[in-house]
Amino acid sequence: MQLKPMLIIFSVLSYATSLNAEVLIYRPVTVPRIEMEDQFQKPYRLDNYKGDVVILLFGDKEGADANKILGQTIHESFHPQAKGKNPGQARFAPVLEIVNQPPGTRAPEVHTIAVASIGKVPNLIKVFIRNQFQKASPEVPVWLDFNETMRTTFKFKPSSANLVVIDPRGNLRLSASGNLTQAEFTDLVNAIEGIRVESVNAQIMPKAP
Repeated sequence: MQLKPMLIIFSVLSYATSLNAEVLIYRPVTVPRIEMEDQFQKPYRLDNYKGDVVILLFGDKEGADANKILGQTIHESFHPQAKGKNPGQARFAPVLEIVNQPPGTRAPEVHTIAVASIGKVPNLIKVFIRNQFQKASPEVPVWLDFNETMRTTFKFKPSSANLVVIDPRGNLRLSASGNLTQAEFTDLVNAIEGIRVESVNAQIMPKAP
């Protein structure tokens, strides 16, 4: 069952449906448990990233290049020192501090995670696919979705970039599919920064007695 959005905004960039961009903003809703392995069979759990903002970029083979470009652009927006570095170095660049961040608070990291939506295949084919991703991305983990988790949980557009933004509490906050305009991308970055600021503010709110 797909999670129901609070608001749907359709932005038509041209009359060709492949150039549509769709952004969904959600009331905070807990994301179902997500577990996957990367191309090196290292296990990952989305729950392990609580406290930080997570952006899962996912799609099929035809959307891989669009996802790669979008993921890199988002990463560099929050990690300016990543620009010009190779992927292995760029992923360890420090995240931007939050403007006027109160002392004693922690600014959430912004993790951009690539997910390859592959689907169910025989084990022998899985070995071949892992080898291909190991060659293509030897330094940066790529989560391999052999169970169609992303397709069945979130909004999915074939042959396109797709992303979901998970806040530090593990809640789904927004998703986007298609080719974003520059204005839409700026709004996306601002929304992510707003989630980071929200998290920092929550750290200084007095707890109820």
